[in-house]
Amino acid sequence: MTVCISLLAMVLVVMVYLNLSELMLTKLEVSQVTRKYILRMETKGYLDEGDKSALLSELASLGMREIELGGSTLSPVGYGENICLSVKGMVTGRVLNSEDSWLNGFVQREFMVEENRMSTAKN
Repeated sequence: MTVCISLLAMVLVVMVYLNLSELMLTKLEVSQVTRKYILRMETKGYLDEGDKSALLSELASLGMREIELGGSTLSPVGYGENICLSVKGMVTGRVLNSEDSWLNGFVQREFMVEENRMSTAKN
């Protein structure tokens, strides 16, 4: 009996870990995409319309919704000036249901993902 309960607990812990690691992987992928675009912004001095639409498309392909680019440098700046890229959006993840009872299993939840990058224009 004790072994069965221990095995059930271990399975539960592994399931929670796998679902949470999926969310962490999504956050890491968003971070990599924003890094790629801040490097492009360094050479141009701003986020142009082509890069903006490509960035939004890549973020959407990662499962991000309600994407906001608030605080981003959208107009050209001179050499040596600060540029920033700020991305906010929602992603869906599965987590253990803690509201009713953990016995009800996993439920879909919305999570805010936010990434802020700053650099210096080198155009």
